[in-house]
Amino acid sequence: DIDYFEKKFADPGVVAYGESLFIANCQSCHAQGGQGDIGPNLTDKFWMFSVGTPETIYPFILSGNMNGMPSWADKMEKDDVYSVLAYVLHQQGKVVPKPKAEQGSEYPPWTPGKRTEKAE
Repeated sequence: DIDYFEKKFADPGVVAYGESLFIANCQSCHAQGGQGDIGPNLTDKFWMFSVGTPETIYPFILSGNMNGMPSWADKMEKDDVYSVLAYVLHQQGKVVPKPKAEQGSEYPPWTPGKRTEKAE
């Protein structure tokens, strides 16, 4: 639930743990810091399969898609997914060495307390 996630997002220890999980599980496709490689850049304002909010990214992490994103539903616990998500959202707007070109549609950066139910 979003209130639970927002508490996780605000905890630096959770974000650091999310970074370690990202490095172990996501960096091979999304590259260091989420700058993008095989997978899209996660540091910019462009999103392909969500609108850049926890409510739309979380289910995408769980389900994956046919374009190469694996499903993590059976591989990560809920709190681990929240931790990775917290790290990814903390990466928004970060300057990375080799950002992958923009993909998808532009959405405003997520702000805690703002509610979005689903992708458009």
